[in-house]
Formats: sequence, C-alpha cells, structure tokens
Amino acid sequence: MLGPTRDGRLDCGPTPLSSSIVQLRSLDVGVRLRYADYGGEGPPIVLLHGLGGLHLNWMRLAPALTRHGRVLVPDLPGFGGTAPLPAGTTMAGLGATLERFLEALAPGPVTLGGNSLGGTLSLLFAAQHPAKVASLLLFAPAVPHAYFEPFDVRAFFTMGAAMLPHFGPESVRGRAIRVGPERLVREMMAFMTHERRRIPHDVLVAHIEEARARIDKPWVGTAFSDALRSLSWVLVNRLSFGEKVRAIRAPALVFAGDKDRLVRGRSIRQMCLLNRAFQFHHWGDVGHVPQLEVPERVIPLVEPFLAELRRAAA
Repeated sequence: MLGPTRDGRLDCGPTPLSSSIVQLRSLDVGVRLRYADYGGEGPPIVLLHGLGGLHLNWMRLAPALTRHGRVLVPDLPGFGGTAPLPAGTTMAGLGATLERFLEALAPGPVTLGGNSLGGTLSLLFAAQHPAKVASLLLFAPAVPHAYFEPFDVRAFFTMGAAMLPHFGPESVRGRAIRVGPERLVREMMAFMTHERRRIPHDVLVAHIEEARARIDKPWVGTAFSDALRSLSWVLVNRLSFGEKVRAIRAPALVFAGDKDRLVRGRSIRQMCLLNRAFQFHHWGDVGHVPQLEVPERVIPLVEPFLAELRRAAA
C-alpha cells in the first residue's frame, strides 16, 4: 500500500513511469493549498488536474518531466487536499489562486500543463498573462463542443445533474459516500479511460487512499458543482473563448483521445485550428486522461518539445 514515508515524502510506487519520491508541501494562497514537488532542474513546469481530480492524476508523467524542469503539481482549491476558497470554486478564483501560486514558487515564465478543467484554466491564464507562460501542454482540455458532434449520453446527463442547485452537490457527495472510495475510483477510471487495465495497480491504490481521506469532507460536492457550472459558462461563450485562444502567444502541445466521453477529439481539433502555435496529437483508442492512460506515448512527444524550448531560450 502506498503512503507517506517516514520523512514525510510520498512514494509514488514501483511502476517504471510512476517511480519517484515526491515532496508533499503546502502554501498559503488565500487557502492552505497542497502541492506535490517532484523536484528537477530548470524552468518550472506546473501541472493542473481536471474537475474532481488532484495531483495524483499526473503521477505517471511528472517524474519524466523532471529532466526538463522543476515539476510542481497543486491540488486546486476545492479538490484533493485543498479546501475551497471562501468565495467558492470558480474559474476566476482558480485563476487568481494559480497566479499567487506561481508568484510564490515559479515567478519566471513557466510551462503550464493541464488536463480537462486544468487545460482550460491553462488556456485562460496564458491568454491573460502572456509574459508568465512559456509553453502549454494540454491534455483533453475542456473546450466548446463542436457543432453537430453528438454528446455521450451518460456524460451529458451525469454532468447536467451535478450542476443542479442543491441537488447537484448532495448527489455528488452522497454517491461517493454510498459506493465507497474503492468502487468510486474504479468507476471513475473506467469512465475516464478507454482501457482501464492500462492503469497500474499502484496508481489505483494511491487514488483510492486519497479518495478515502477526503470522502467525508463537507465541501466535496459543492466544490465540484460550483466548478462545473463556472466552467460551463466559460465554454458557452464560444466567441470570447475563441478570441482568448487566438491571443495566446505560447506554443502548445495538445493531446486528445477519440474515445473521450467528456471532451470530443473533434472539438479539441477545431480549437487548435484557431492558433498556429498549437500542435495537435490524437489517438483513436484513448480516453479523457492521456497522461494517466498512455504516458509512454505522451513522453516521446513532450520531451523533444520541451528540449527545443530550452535550446531556443538558451
């Protein structure tokens, strides 16, 4: 079973892609924010999880990125080991928190990596703060749904129910308590990936232990529903979102899976067409979390991208 080592570090397990010792730290950014520090030398690389996620969502990719910079992975407010902001969990609040986090730990231009909601947050931040973002790594970023692209029925109704006032937060938290952390994580992994068997056992165990630690937090359902509503409002305004994407100057490496039930690959491809600095890669047999499901495919694409940036900067 995974857990903290005697010196307060976390052993991320024995699999080749996740084997690393990572320091779990905290920082006051308006709330006590927990983050994982993987170490590494060079320009900072900050990775942002998706809706309902936490720093462990990057445990199969983060160790490899330490060859290219110092890797920092926060639990965004309202998720993982970080309580929500007093004003609630909104995209604006998450963006302000990210700015304070970077000012404290990574003031220079950074590489921002994001999955799902974290990818959208990275896009918005890069558009608003161009001098602070050197490059983007986007994994199934949440983007406006492409016209005439069918929705996944289960995802549509699940997310729709979670956004309902009063009912949404209670249903999210109530179901987590009812099914328990192990079943909850296994169902989540099956929904987020195309092939759940690709997720190593130690990665599942680590997520289950974290789910067990936070399952009784009173704010879990509210943070999820508030963030989902705020994200949805951002995506509904297609014109504004497109203008922000066009304004981004940082080069971006963008990944998508055609088996993604939440964000369609065609939608992500259309977003990439708005900016010539965006490189699009997709796989026909991958789901919503490429960094967890197929890091062995991601790494050969990310490493030369980051190496070239370092050479250009030098």
